[in-house]
Amino acid sequence: MRPKKCLQLHICDPDHPRLCTQPSITEHAPLSGDNDQEKYMTRPTSPTARHLFDAIDCSPKTQKEIAKDAGFASPNILSMMKSGETKVPISRIPSLSQALSVAPGEFINIALREYHPDLHEVLSAHYGAGLSLSEKILLEVHDEAQLVAPFVLEAGLCDLLLELFVFSGRLQAEIG
Repeated sequence: MRPKKCLQLHICDPDHPRLCTQPSITEHAPLSGDNDQEKYMTRPTSPTARHLFDAIDCSPKTQKEIAKDAGFASPNILSMMKSGETKVPISRIPSLSQALSVAPGEFINIALREYHPDLHEVLSAHYGAGLSLSEKILLEVHDEAQLVAPFVLEAGLCDLLLELFVFSGRLQAEIG
C-alpha cells in the first residue's frame, strides 16, 4: 500500500499507522471509506474532534470497522464526533483508542483540556508534573504494548521488569 497524507500534518503508512513523519500543512485530506473513494472534508476546529478525525484518516480500517471494534452500533456516530457535531465521550476514548491503535493517554488529555479545562489543570498540576521524562516514556511504551497484546502486571512480570531495569542501569554505567 502507498503511504497517504494524513491530517495532523503526517504521512502515515497504512501498514504501520504509528510511523508518521511531519511534512506540510494541509486543510483538506482524503477520508477513509469502504470503497477507497477520495472524499474531502474540512478539518474540525475542536482539538478532540481533530484528533479523532486524524486517527480515523490514518487508520487502515474503514469507519464501519472502527465503529464495530470500539463498540458503537453505527459508524454515523463517528462521523458526528469527528466533525465536532457531537462531543467524543471521554468514557469511550479507551475503546476508540484501541480500535484506532493510538495511545489513549494523549487522546484523553486532549479531551479533558477541551471539555473540562479546570479539571485538566488540577489533574496536570497534581499528577502530570510529577513524572520524569523516563517515566513518561515508560508509560508510552506500556500503552503501546497494551494495544498490541493486553496484559496484567502480575508479580512475575514486575520482577522481570525490575531485573531488566537493573541490568540496563548496570550496563549503561559500565559503558558510560
